[in-house]
Amino acid sequence: MPYVALQLGVKQVYPGRYEPEYLLDLIDKEGVTFSHCVPTILRMLLSSPRARQVDLSHWKVVVGGAALPIALAQEALRRGIDIFAGYGMSEACPVLTLAQLPPHLGKLDADGELRFRSSAGCAIPLVELRTVDQTESEPSTTGQGCGEIVVRAPWLTQGYLHQADASRYQRMRSNRS
Repeated sequence: MPYVALQLGVKQVYPGRYEPEYLLDLIDKEGVTFSHCVPTILRMLLSSPRARQVDLSHWKVVVGGAALPIALAQEALRRGIDIFAGYGMSEACPVLTLAQLPPHLGKLDADGELRFRSSAGCAIPLVELRTVDQTESEPSTTGQGCGEIVVRAPWLTQGYLHQADASRYQRMRSNRS
């Protein structure tokens, strides 16, 4: 996130510590409009008595690092926060998907919108992503079972520092996709 913000020339606010009242004061004082955090931080902020005194209706938040619980998303939406989940990993610098509501979905009912915002979402531009089973075939689209995520993007790491075997496996896997 800091690299994108820097390239866009937007103001960045770094809190240094994660105390709910302090963070809420920064959001209020600095006019923060966009953040990313894990569900635990968002829960701490929304549970703080100070949250009732801060207008959060201008705030957009991407939640990652863990699944976004539907109840937490619902509470954030009730407070006027534009909340949605993202999925990624360190090797992907870090984002691969976002659950922002794309126009092609059309109008969803409240439950459908909440479920989508809490899902892994859709691949962001320049990311090719799919799940495969043990034979590296496409798994069933019924939503049953599990699979392995196979991803291609220009910014993925090429290997792991001082881990030749893990890097070799990663390249072997990526050459098959």
